[in-house]
Amino acid sequence: NNDFINAVTYETDFSTLLNKASIYYLIGYICALIGYRIVPTGKWNTLKWENKKQLSDGAIKTGLILLFIIAAANFFYNVYIFSSGNIVNYFKSMALRSYEFETGGTTIGYNFAYIGMYFLTFYYLRKKKSFNAGYFILMFFSTLILASTGRIFQTLSFVVTVIGIWYLYTMHTSIKNCNRKVVLLGAALFCAGLFFYVFRSFSSIVSSYQMEVSTLRTIQALVLNLMNVAFNRGYVVNVSLMPKILDSSINDIGLLHGESLFSSLNAFSTGLLNFDFPSTSVLIKQTWFSEVAGGNLPPTAVGEMYMNFGIIGIIGGMFLIGVGAKLLYNCFIRRQTFFTTIIYLKISIDFFFVYPKNDFSNFPLMSIAFFIFVYVIAHISSYIWETE
Repeated sequence: NNDFINAVTYETDFSTLLNKASIYYLIGYICALIGYRIVPTGKWNTLKWENKKQLSDGAIKTGLILLFIIAAANFFYNVYIFSSGNIVNYFKSMALRSYEFETGGTTIGYNFAYIGMYFLTFYYLRKKKSFNAGYFILMFFSTLILASTGRIFQTLSFVVTVIGIWYLYTMHTSIKNCNRKVVLLGAALFCAGLFFYVFRSFSSIVSSYQMEVSTLRTIQALVLNLMNVAFNRGYVVNVSLMPKILDSSINDIGLLHGESLFSSLNAFSTGLLNFDFPSTSVLIKQTWFSEVAGGNLPPTAVGEMYMNFGIIGIIGGMFLIGVGAKLLYNCFIRRQTFFTTIIYLKISIDFFFVYPKNDFSNFPLMSIAFFIFVYVIAHISSYIWETE
């Protein structure tokens, strides 16, 4: 009893489409693996982070103050306009956050907190300082403001990126000790993600009732909501999407000829620039599932390649995805700097890790652009700082 299956009709028998989709997924992932394996692995060079002439301590410390002030101001501005300054109510209504931001508020300043944590981690590691209470307070604050947006994966992704900076730096001195700590941190992140997921569901229930409810009623609604998300709504496996794509996308939407692969550029649309590349997740939602509650529906990597190029996309497109992943890895291990570490982690975690279930509209181009902007400013400031 899947909402997505019930919402549409199929010209071809669903079981036949499902079997075909399974075969296409297998072919696609084999092609991606071949693409990754066919590119020779580069030579692992030694770590060479930016020195103090390139990124000075003074410029970093001054920049960190500015970055966290901007992020804090943005956060408390949102708390004020959405919850009249009440932080508790602000987090209780977490499930409504995406709808609230359609009417006002902004999260653009949050990017500076995340980037600030990257630079702060770099600062501590380069000076070989132990992470102190101040570091963890800022880490908690940065995680908190991202969690307030109600986005589970993005919150965990940020934490994993910070851990990744530490891991890729310290692994050169004690790989076994690093691996042991990463296992423990991974277990802690799993528990944190589960808690966040339950809390967000609780927020959705409270927001739906718009009133205080009994503990028993809340628990009952929470269990039903989790079961609905996992099995009825199909968010764990959107089993009907790929069969529907194979059944109707060419006739209903037509081949996109690679246009959706540039959909992340839409985030840069301004008065001067107007990018309007189609997003496959938006097209699927609007074309077939507009009556089903919820957000846009990404087609998965194989589905997006099929929507762009047909069966050729599944074979060639997924092969190139594998090639791209290996080239990214090779570029990083040949030149391991703080800059390349962040770019490698952002693309690996925010794109390659989730692309099998997502689409190119989620490529982290905007967050990478923010980081490059701050990095260039810090680099220029460091040059001025050191020459004075």
